[in-house]
Amino acid sequence: MRKKRCSCVLSLVGAITVIGILAVPVAAQSDPHNAESPGVADLVRRQLDLDDKDGDGKISKEEAGQRLRRAFELVDRDGDGFLDREELMQLAERLQGQRNGRRRPAPARRNGVHPASTHVEAAYGPHPRNVLDFWRAQSDAPTPLAVFIHGGGFVSGSKEALDARTLRELLKAGISVAAVNYRFVTQSPLPAAHHDCRRALQFLRSKSEEWNIDKTRVAAFGGSAGAQVSMYLAFHDEMADPQSDDPVERESTRLTCVATTGGQTTLDLSWWQEHIPGFGEPHRDLTQVFGTVAGDDYARLVGELSALDLISQDDPPIFMVYAMKPDATVPDDLRRARQWQIHHVIFGVKLKEKMDTLGVEANLKYPGSSTQYDSIPAFFVAKLKPGRN
Repeated sequence: MRKKRCSCVLSLVGAITVIGILAVPVAAQSDPHNAESPGVADLVRRQLDLDDKDGDGKISKEEAGQRLRRAFELVDRDGDGFLDREELMQLAERLQGQRNGRRRPAPARRNGVHPASTHVEAAYGPHPRNVLDFWRAQSDAPTPLAVFIHGGGFVSGSKEALDARTLRELLKAGISVAAVNYRFVTQSPLPAAHHDCRRALQFLRSKSEEWNIDKTRVAAFGGSAGAQVSMYLAFHDEMADPQSDDPVERESTRLTCVATTGGQTTLDLSWWQEHIPGFGEPHRDLTQVFGTVAGDDYARLVGELSALDLISQDDPPIFMVYAMKPDATVPDDLRRARQWQIHHVIFGVKLKEKMDTLGVEANLKYPGSSTQYDSIPAFFVAKLKPGRN
Protein backbone atom coordinates (compact mmCIF):
# COMPACT_ATOMS: atom_id res chain seq x y z
CA MET A 1 0.00 0.00 0.00
CA ARG A 2 2.75 2.44 0.88
CA LYS A 3 4.54 1.83 -2.42
CA LYS A 4 1.32 2.46 -4.33
CA ARG A 5 0.75 5.71 -2.42
CA CYS A 6 4.21 7.01 -3.27
CA SER A 7 3.67 6.25 -6.95
CA CYS A 8 0.42 8.22 -6.93
CA VAL A 9 2.09 11.21 -5.30
CA LEU A 10 4.96 11.20 -7.77
CA SER A 11 2.60 10.92 -10.73
CA LEU A 12 0.73 13.95 -9.45
CA VAL A 13 3.91 15.92 -8.88
CA GLY A 14 5.11 14.90 -12.32
CA ALA A 15 1.91 16.26 -13.84
CA ILE A 16 2.47 19.56 -12.06
CA THR A 17 6.01 19.77 -13.39
CA VAL A 18 4.83 19.16 -16.96
CA ILE A 19 2.28 21.97 -16.94
CA GLY A 20 4.90 24.31 -15.45
CA ILE A 21 2.99 25.48 -12.40
CA LEU A 22 5.70 27.87 -11.26
CA ALA A 23 6.89 30.75 -13.36
CA VAL A 24 10.56 29.90 -12.71
CA PRO A 25 12.04 26.56 -13.86
CA VAL A 26 12.72 23.94 -11.21
CA ALA A 27 16.32 23.84 -12.39
CA ALA A 28 16.78 27.30 -10.86
CA GLN A 29 16.59 25.78 -7.36
CA SER A 30 19.70 24.83 -5.41
CA ASP A 31 19.78 22.70 -2.27
CA PRO A 32 16.69 20.40 -2.36
CA HIS A 33 17.02 19.48 1.30
CA ASN A 34 16.88 23.03 2.67
CA ALA A 35 13.57 24.87 2.47
CA GLU A 36 15.38 28.14 3.08
CA SER A 37 18.14 27.59 0.50
CA PRO A 38 18.67 30.61 -1.79
CA GLY A 39 17.36 28.81 -4.89
CA VAL A 40 14.06 27.69 -3.40
CA ALA A 41 13.50 30.90 -1.44
CA ASP A 42 14.29 32.99 -4.50
CA LEU A 43 11.89 30.93 -6.60
CA VAL A 44 9.07 31.59 -4.16
CA ARG A 45 9.94 35.29 -3.89
CA ARG A 46 9.84 35.68 -7.65
CA GLN A 47 6.52 33.83 -7.84
CA LEU A 48 5.05 36.23 -5.28
CA ASP A 49 6.51 39.22 -7.13
CA LEU A 50 4.87 37.98 -10.32
CA ASP A 51 1.39 37.04 -9.07
CA ASP A 52 0.79 38.86 -5.76
CA LYS A 53 -0.99 41.84 -7.31
CA ASP A 54 -2.27 43.41 -4.07
CA GLY A 55 0.98 42.91 -2.13
CA ASP A 56 -0.58 41.03 0.79
CA GLY A 57 2.05 38.28 0.70
CA LYS A 58 -0.40 35.70 -0.68
CA ILE A 59 -1.70 34.67 -4.10
CA SER A 60 -5.44 34.35 -4.64
CA LYS A 61 -6.86 32.23 -7.44
CA GLU A 62 -7.80 35.41 -9.30
CA GLU A 63 -4.20 36.65 -9.05
CA ALA A 64 -2.62 33.34 -10.04
CA GLY A 65 -1.35 32.81 -13.56
CA GLN A 66 -3.16 30.36 -15.80
CA ARG A 67 -0.86 27.43 -15.09
CA LEU A 68 -0.82 27.90 -11.34
CA ARG A 69 -4.60 28.39 -11.33
CA ARG A 70 -5.11 24.98 -12.93
CA ALA A 71 -3.75 23.22 -9.85
CA PHE A 72 -4.66 25.87 -7.28
CA GLU A 73 -6.72 23.58 -5.02
CA LEU A 74 -3.90 21.04 -4.90
CA VAL A 75 -1.34 23.62 -3.79
CA ASP A 76 -3.77 25.36 -1.37
CA ARG A 77 -3.20 22.80 1.39
CA ASP A 78 -5.14 24.57 4.14
CA GLY A 79 -8.07 25.34 1.85
CA ASP A 80 -8.20 29.04 2.75
CA GLY A 81 -8.39 30.24 -0.86
CA PHE A 82 -4.87 31.71 -0.88
CA LEU A 83 -1.37 30.41 -1.59
CA ASP A 84 0.98 31.72 1.09
CA ARG A 85 4.77 31.53 1.23
CA GLU A 86 4.74 28.24 3.13
CA GLU A 87 2.49 26.54 0.58
CA LEU A 88 4.59 27.83 -2.32
CA MET A 89 7.71 26.64 -0.50
CA GLN A 90 6.17 23.18 -0.14
CA LEU A 91 5.38 23.13 -3.86
CA ALA A 92 8.91 24.18 -4.77
CA GLU A 93 10.31 21.39 -2.61
CA ARG A 94 7.96 18.85 -4.18
CA LEU A 95 9.06 19.84 -7.67
CA GLN A 96 12.72 19.74 -6.69
CA GLY A 97 12.24 16.35 -5.06
CA GLN A 98 10.56 14.98 -8.19
CA ARG A 99 13.34 16.31 -10.36
CA ASN A 100 15.98 14.67 -8.17
CA GLY A 101 14.15 11.32 -8.17
CA ARG A 102 13.17 11.22 -4.51
CA ARG A 103 10.37 8.79 -3.67
CA ARG A 104 8.53 11.14 -1.33
CA PRO A 105 7.85 14.88 -1.28
CA ALA A 106 9.78 16.92 1.25
CA PRO A 107 7.97 17.58 4.55
CA ALA A 108 6.11 20.81 4.99
CA ARG A 109 8.18 23.50 6.70
CA ARG A 110 5.80 25.31 9.02
CA ASN A 111 7.85 27.33 11.51
CA GLY A 112 11.01 25.39 10.74
CA VAL A 113 11.94 21.79 10.08
CA HIS A 114 10.20 18.80 11.64
CA PRO A 115 12.36 16.75 13.98
CA ALA A 116 12.99 13.25 12.67
CA SER A 117 9.95 11.07 13.31
CA THR A 118 10.16 7.76 15.15
CA HIS A 119 7.81 6.04 12.71
CA VAL A 120 7.10 7.33 9.18
CA GLU A 121 3.92 6.50 7.27
CA ALA A 122 2.86 3.69 9.58
CA ALA A 123 -0.20 2.05 8.01
CA TYR A 124 -3.24 2.02 10.29
CA GLY A 125 -5.76 0.86 7.65
CA PRO A 126 -6.11 -0.55 4.11
CA HIS A 127 -6.38 2.66 2.06
CA PRO A 128 -3.21 4.36 0.71
CA ARG A 129 -4.07 7.46 2.77
CA ASN A 130 -4.45 5.43 5.96
CA VAL A 131 -0.95 6.33 7.17
CA LEU A 132 0.47 8.34 10.06
CA ASP A 133 3.76 9.67 11.37
CA PHE A 134 4.75 9.34 15.03
CA TRP A 135 7.23 11.24 17.18
CA ARG A 136 8.12 9.62 20.50
CA ALA A 137 8.90 12.01 23.33
CA GLN A 138 11.98 11.16 25.38
CA SER A 139 10.82 9.55 28.60
CA ASP A 140 11.32 6.32 30.52
CA ALA A 141 7.69 6.41 31.62
CA PRO A 142 4.78 6.20 29.15
CA THR A 143 4.03 9.60 27.64
CA PRO A 144 0.80 11.43 26.83
CA LEU A 145 -0.09 11.62 23.13
CA ALA A 146 -1.38 14.49 20.96
CA VAL A 147 -2.85 13.48 17.59
CA PHE A 148 -2.78 16.06 14.77
CA ILE A 149 -5.51 15.92 12.10
CA HIS A 150 -4.90 18.17 9.09
CA GLY A 151 -7.40 20.49 7.42
CA GLY A 152 -8.20 21.09 3.77
CA GLY A 153 -11.99 20.96 3.45
CA PHE A 154 -11.92 17.15 3.21
CA VAL A 155 -10.53 17.48 -0.33
CA SER A 156 -6.85 18.30 0.25
CA GLY A 157 -4.10 18.56 2.85
CA SER A 158 -1.72 16.16 4.52
CA LYS A 159 -0.10 15.25 7.82
CA GLU A 160 2.96 17.25 6.75
CA ALA A 161 0.98 20.41 7.60
CA LEU A 162 1.73 19.86 11.30
CA ASP A 163 3.26 23.07 12.65
CA ALA A 164 6.91 22.39 13.48
CA ARG A 165 6.99 24.82 16.41
CA THR A 166 3.97 23.15 18.01
CA LEU A 167 5.57 19.75 17.44
CA ARG A 168 8.83 20.82 19.09
CA GLU A 169 7.05 22.38 22.08
CA LEU A 170 4.98 19.26 22.69
CA LEU A 171 7.98 16.94 22.45
CA LYS A 172 9.97 19.21 24.78
CA ALA A 173 7.11 18.97 27.29
CA GLY A 174 7.24 15.17 27.15
CA ILE A 175 4.15 14.71 24.98
CA SER A 176 4.45 12.33 22.03
CA VAL A 177 2.83 13.40 18.76
CA ALA A 178 1.18 11.67 15.81
CA ALA A 179 0.03 13.22 12.51
CA VAL A 180 -2.65 11.44 10.49
CA ASN A 181 -3.72 11.27 6.85
CA TYR A 182 -7.27 10.23 5.96
CA ARG A 183 -9.48 9.71 2.89
CA PHE A 184 -10.90 12.72 1.04
CA VAL A 185 -14.55 13.03 0.00
CA THR A 186 -13.36 12.66 -3.58
CA GLN A 187 -12.40 9.11 -2.58
CA SER A 188 -15.23 8.29 -0.17
CA PRO A 189 -18.00 10.54 1.25
CA LEU A 190 -18.24 11.53 4.89
CA PRO A 191 -18.03 10.05 7.44
CA ALA A 192 -15.12 8.09 5.90
CA ALA A 193 -12.62 10.73 7.03
CA HIS A 194 -13.99 10.65 10.57
CA HIS A 195 -13.94 6.86 10.69
CA ASP A 196 -10.37 6.81 9.39
CA CYS A 197 -9.24 9.13 12.19
CA ARG A 198 -11.13 7.05 14.73
CA ARG A 199 -9.25 4.01 13.48
CA ALA A 200 -5.95 5.89 13.65
CA LEU A 201 -6.64 6.84 17.27
CA GLN A 202 -7.40 3.24 18.17
CA PHE A 203 -4.34 2.03 16.27
CA LEU A 204 -2.13 4.39 18.27
CA ARG A 205 -3.60 3.13 21.52
CA SER A 206 -2.96 -0.45 20.39
CA LYS A 207 0.73 0.51 20.08
CA SER A 208 0.89 1.89 23.63
CA GLU A 209 3.43 -0.59 25.00
CA GLU A 210 5.61 -0.68 21.89
CA TRP A 211 5.59 3.11 21.40
CA ASN A 212 5.64 4.10 25.11
CA ILE A 213 2.22 5.80 25.05
CA ASP A 214 0.04 6.40 28.10
CA LYS A 215 -3.30 5.66 26.47
CA THR A 216 -5.21 7.21 29.36
CA ARG A 217 -3.86 10.67 28.35
CA VAL A 218 -4.63 11.30 24.69
CA ALA A 219 -5.62 14.54 22.92
CA ALA A 220 -6.50 15.52 19.35
CA PHE A 221 -6.01 18.82 17.54
CA GLY A 222 -6.36 20.32 14.09
CA GLY A 223 -7.65 23.21 12.01
CA SER A 224 -10.78 23.57 9.88
CA ALA A 225 -11.74 20.06 8.71
CA GLY A 226 -9.15 18.65 11.11
CA ALA A 227 -10.77 20.62 13.93
CA GLN A 228 -14.18 19.26 12.96
CA VAL A 229 -12.92 15.67 13.09
CA SER A 230 -11.06 16.30 16.37
CA MET A 231 -14.29 17.49 18.00
CA TYR A 232 -16.12 14.46 16.63
CA LEU A 233 -13.63 12.20 18.39
CA ALA A 234 -13.75 14.24 21.60
CA PHE A 235 -17.52 14.47 21.95
CA HIS A 236 -18.79 11.23 20.44
CA ASP A 237 -19.73 8.48 22.86
CA GLU A 238 -17.27 5.61 23.21
CA MET A 239 -16.88 3.86 19.84
CA ALA A 240 -14.76 0.88 20.92
CA ASP A 241 -16.16 -2.55 20.07
CA PRO A 242 -15.19 -4.89 22.93
CA GLN A 243 -16.50 -7.91 21.00
CA SER A 244 -14.50 -7.27 17.82
CA ASP A 245 -12.07 -9.86 16.51
CA ASP A 246 -9.80 -6.95 15.59
CA PRO A 247 -7.79 -5.88 18.66
CA VAL A 248 -7.50 -2.33 17.27
CA GLU A 249 -11.28 -1.92 17.28
CA ARG A 250 -11.38 -2.91 20.94
CA GLU A 251 -9.36 0.18 21.89
CA SER A 252 -11.06 3.27 23.35
CA THR A 253 -11.86 6.35 21.25
CA ARG A 254 -12.29 8.75 24.16
CA LEU A 255 -10.01 11.78 24.58
CA THR A 256 -8.60 13.67 27.56
CA CYS A 257 -8.91 17.05 25.82
CA VAL A 258 -9.16 18.62 22.35
CA ALA A 259 -7.86 21.79 20.68
CA THR A 260 -9.02 23.41 17.44
CA THR A 261 -8.37 26.33 15.10
CA GLY A 262 -11.12 27.68 12.86
CA GLY A 263 -13.30 24.65 13.53
CA GLN A 264 -16.86 24.08 12.31
CA THR A 265 -18.93 22.95 15.29
CA THR A 266 -21.82 21.89 13.06
CA LEU A 267 -22.16 20.63 9.49
CA ASP A 268 -25.79 21.75 9.31
CA LEU A 269 -25.69 24.24 6.44
CA SER A 270 -29.08 25.70 7.35
CA TRP A 271 -27.48 26.65 10.70
CA TRP A 272 -24.62 28.26 8.76
CA GLN A 273 -27.06 30.35 6.75
CA GLU A 274 -28.86 31.44 9.91
CA HIS A 275 -25.84 32.31 12.06
CA ILE A 276 -22.89 33.24 9.81
CA PRO A 277 -22.91 36.81 8.45
CA GLY A 278 -23.40 36.86 4.69
CA PHE A 279 -23.29 33.10 4.20
CA GLY A 280 -25.28 32.00 1.16
CA GLU A 281 -25.58 28.72 -0.70
CA PRO A 282 -23.00 25.96 -0.11
CA HIS A 283 -20.11 25.94 -2.59
CA ARG A 284 -19.56 22.19 -2.56
CA ASP A 285 -21.56 19.32 -4.10
CA LEU A 286 -23.30 17.89 -1.03
CA THR A 287 -23.78 14.54 -2.73
CA GLN A 288 -20.01 14.22 -2.98
CA VAL A 289 -19.46 15.37 0.59
CA PHE A 290 -22.14 13.34 2.36
CA GLY A 291 -23.07 10.75 -0.25
CA THR A 292 -26.65 12.00 -0.04
CA VAL A 293 -28.80 15.14 -0.02
CA ALA A 294 -31.93 13.38 1.23
CA GLY A 295 -33.45 15.02 4.30
CA ASP A 296 -33.40 12.16 6.80
CA ASP A 297 -30.02 10.76 5.75
CA TYR A 298 -28.43 14.21 5.68
CA ALA A 299 -29.86 15.11 9.10
CA ARG A 300 -28.62 11.83 10.55
CA LEU A 301 -25.09 12.41 9.26
CA VAL A 302 -25.05 15.99 10.52
CA GLY A 303 -26.13 14.87 13.97
CA GLU A 304 -23.58 12.06 14.02
CA LEU A 305 -20.65 14.31 13.14
CA SER A 306 -21.37 17.75 14.66
CA ALA A 307 -20.01 18.92 18.01
CA LEU A 308 -23.12 21.00 18.78
CA ASP A 309 -25.20 17.82 18.56
CA LEU A 310 -22.72 15.47 20.23
CA ILE A 311 -21.63 17.48 23.27
CA SER A 312 -22.69 16.12 26.68
CA GLN A 313 -21.77 16.57 30.34
CA ASP A 314 -19.17 13.79 30.39
CA ASP A 315 -17.09 15.20 27.54
CA PRO A 316 -13.51 16.57 27.78
CA PRO A 317 -12.41 20.23 27.82
CA ILE A 318 -11.71 22.14 24.61
CA PHE A 319 -9.45 25.02 23.58
CA MET A 320 -10.73 26.83 20.46
CA VAL A 321 -8.92 29.48 18.41
CA TYR A 322 -10.50 31.73 15.76
CA ALA A 323 -9.01 34.53 13.70
CA MET A 324 -11.78 37.15 13.98
CA LYS A 325 -13.85 38.89 16.64
CA PRO A 326 -17.56 38.01 16.90
CA ASP A 327 -18.53 41.49 15.65
CA ALA A 328 -16.02 41.63 12.77
CA THR A 329 -17.38 42.69 9.38
CA VAL A 330 -17.38 40.45 6.32
CA PRO A 331 -14.32 41.07 4.07
CA ASP A 332 -15.07 42.77 0.76
CA ASP A 333 -13.08 40.26 -1.28
CA LEU A 334 -15.49 37.43 -2.11
CA ARG A 335 -13.00 34.58 -1.90
CA ARG A 336 -11.57 35.85 1.36
CA ALA A 337 -15.10 36.33 2.66
CA ARG A 338 -15.89 32.68 1.93
CA GLN A 339 -12.93 31.47 3.98
CA TRP A 340 -13.76 33.97 6.73
CA GLN A 341 -17.32 32.63 6.88
CA ILE A 342 -16.54 28.92 6.98
CA HIS A 343 -14.05 29.47 9.82
CA HIS A 344 -16.18 32.03 11.70
CA VAL A 345 -15.88 32.49 15.45
CA ILE A 346 -19.66 32.07 15.83
CA PHE A 347 -19.03 28.31 15.62
CA GLY A 348 -16.94 28.57 18.78
CA VAL A 349 -19.24 31.05 20.50
CA LYS A 350 -22.26 28.78 20.16
CA LEU A 351 -20.38 25.68 21.26
CA LYS A 352 -18.98 27.49 24.30
CA GLU A 353 -22.48 28.69 25.24
CA LYS A 354 -23.76 25.13 25.17
CA MET A 355 -20.76 23.73 27.04
CA ASP A 356 -21.05 26.44 29.69
CA THR A 357 -24.66 25.40 30.23
CA LEU A 358 -23.59 21.76 30.58
CA GLY A 359 -20.73 22.62 32.92
CA VAL A 360 -18.02 21.40 30.52
CA GLU A 361 -14.84 23.48 30.24
CA ALA A 362 -14.64 25.48 27.00
CA ASN A 363 -11.83 27.95 26.29
CA LEU A 364 -12.39 30.34 23.37
CA LYS A 365 -9.55 32.49 22.01
CA TYR A 366 -9.97 35.21 19.36
CA PRO A 367 -8.46 38.70 18.83
CA GLY A 368 -9.04 40.75 21.98
CA SER A 369 -10.38 37.88 24.09
CA SER A 370 -9.07 36.89 27.51
CA THR A 371 -8.22 33.21 27.93
CA GLN A 372 -6.46 31.07 30.50
CA TYR A 373 -4.20 29.51 27.86
CA ASP A 374 -2.27 31.31 25.15
CA SER A 375 -1.53 28.35 22.89
CA ILE A 376 -2.42 24.76 22.08
CA PRO A 377 0.81 23.40 23.65
CA ALA A 378 0.12 25.32 26.88
CA PHE A 379 -3.40 23.88 27.01
CA PHE A 380 -2.18 20.35 26.37
CA VAL A 381 0.55 20.58 28.99
CA ALA A 382 -2.03 21.71 31.56
CA LYS A 383 -4.44 18.88 30.72
CA LEU A 384 -2.10 16.03 29.80
CA LYS A 385 0.68 16.77 32.32
CA PRO A 386 -1.09 18.65 35.13
CA GLY A 387 1.75 18.22 37.63
CA ARG A 388 4.40 19.69 35.33
CA ASN A 389 3.80 23.37 36.18
